[in-house]
Amino acid sequence: MRKWSPFKNHPNIYTYQTAKGKRFAVRRGFTNVLGKKDEFTKSGFKNWREAEIVLKKFESDLALNKFDNLASEKVTLQKTWEMMKDEKKRLGKWRPSTEESQINNYLIYIKNPLGNKSLSQIKRPVVQKWLDSLSTQNLAHDTIRSAYGTLSQIINYAVNTELIGSNRIRGLDYTGKDPKDKSIEPIDFNRWMKCAEAVLNNADYAMIVVMANTGMRRGEVTGLRTTAVTIKENELTREKFAMIDINFQRSVNNPNGAKLKTKSSYRKIAVTDETTNYLQEAIDIAEARRKKGHKSPNAIPWLWVKEDGDPVSVFHLRYLCQVVSNKCGIHMHPHMFRHYFATETIANGVPQIDVMHYLGHSSVQMTADYTRPTENASLNVSKGFTPTDTVPYGTINRVPSNVP
Repeated sequence: MRKWSPFKNHPNIYTYQTAKGKRFAVRRGFTNVLGKKDEFTKSGFKNWREAEIVLKKFESDLALNKFDNLASEKVTLQKTWEMMKDEKKRLGKWRPSTEESQINNYLIYIKNPLGNKSLSQIKRPVVQKWLDSLSTQNLAHDTIRSAYGTLSQIINYAVNTELIGSNRIRGLDYTGKDPKDKSIEPIDFNRWMKCAEAVLNNADYAMIVVMANTGMRRGEVTGLRTTAVTIKENELTREKFAMIDINFQRSVNNPNGAKLKTKSSYRKIAVTDETTNYLQEAIDIAEARRKKGHKSPNAIPWLWVKEDGDPVSVFHLRYLCQVVSNKCGIHMHPHMFRHYFATETIANGVPQIDVMHYLGHSSVQMTADYTRPTENASLNVSKGFTPTDTVPYGTINRVPSNVP
């Protein structure tokens, strides 16, 4: 490397010799937007005036915090993602479920194709090509939208931290498969539940019944503890019922439990005597298994445990649904129970706002989005329509049948 010598009376401007003669360069230290020591250099100027113009421009940008081009050339999308993720966790901006989905989106769909690119390379044509490649992978439209949303969050963070000047990837188009049909007819649902009762043990079937009869999310069901269930008796009818305090969930990234998805997810719900009986049976089984497995009295009193007293896997409900679906030939996965619960309760006349609070939704619109059209519901609508009475109109001349 050629030796640079300071140019007298011109701070941060240097000279060096080349085969074509004397040349000038700029070297200026500064603290970048990442809070680290950095250096701006530029060379190849034929005279000191050209070098000084570039230096003055840089110092003006430095004073105005305009480092978009410089930072975007050096900082990768991976580095920006790590910075954003750390900030979200530090400030508590992400709930566990949000963090899990964002991490999954980045690791599965974004990291390999885009992670090593500098921010300056994340341009519309590059991102459009990435979106097109996701579309060719037979992914659902909602999956691609979610991945695109995560990438947009990273770019917005880069803008807010002045790593780049603007979000250049807004409003891109993409396709994808239609979402899977989450509807099921009551006759098929009842047949599926009968099959589940026949092939599952008491504890596992109780788990399915509680999920089906409450519409709880999978993570909320697996996150239940015996202390979250309070069994009571109606003073007038003497019927048993239970109150369930839903304030915990388990997931792949948080197998030992974590906070719920949203503020509205925290709720207490009541269940009828049928579901109460299954809850009581599950409590008895859990306590017996913990005792048999010599678990500490201070251990988390999970409601759903294995034979040794340890909590069931976070995938256990999915596994049970797969076993029963394969046996009876009717496909059901855990989240379909939530859609079915919303559809049936509203179809049976329960006010949407009550269903909203019961399911832990943040709006009535979200609850409405969970309902699915079924043949049974369609017939109920048809039966609810009263046709016009067929009263004779008097003397009429009927339209001839041969009129075109």
